[in-house]
Amino acid sequence: SELGRIPKGWEVKRLENFVEVLSKGTTPRMKDVEGLERKIPFLKVKDINSDGEININGLELIPEETHLKDLKRSILFENDLLFSIAGTIGRVSIVTEKLNNSNCNQALAFIRLKEREKFKAIIYYWLKSDDVQNKIQNSIVQGVQANVSLTVLKELELIEPWNEILIDFANKVNPILELVLKNQKENQNLTQFRDTLLP
Repeated sequence: SELGRIPKGWEVKRLENFVEVLSKGTTPRMKDVEGLERKIPFLKVKDINSDGEININGLELIPEETHLKDLKRSILFENDLLFSIAGTIGRVSIVTEKLNNSNCNQALAFIRLKEREKFKAIIYYWLKSDDVQNKIQNSIVQGVQANVSLTVLKELELIEPWNEILIDFANKVNPILELVLKNQKENQNLTQFRDTLLP
């Protein structure tokens, strides 16, 4: 195949074949948020660390009116995958239950999969792999700010195994991934308690 030798019956496909939506956010104009109550979490690359953990305690907020009107195209849902495409490029994360109905700026691409439970874990770890990260680094466009286009993301190639293997992988790995996310949430809660109690 294009990616080397693979088992018979496996296929090479582009990421765009697995997604329902692959897009990016935007930054609202100052005049659209001035004087309005801010309560919707607004994610930026700086909120995601190198391990993919989102610092939910330090997120900027935007008004609900702006979120539902001007930024409705980039409303995030639980289990969307995030990939940083500007600034610090290549960070990968997952939108958790607490960040369902949040939003993001243009430096973050969000990937909404067609079959989330079957593909979430395998595509999440594939995006974090050295192979993908190297391809992304080689596709960076230098401008005012280094960036990677959504087209580059959509055209990334991955190997799709037989359906039985995908399901078996998902059944084994999804619970582990959920535990990782649960531990991250617990760590952040404990950090918040510590920062509240110590003063």
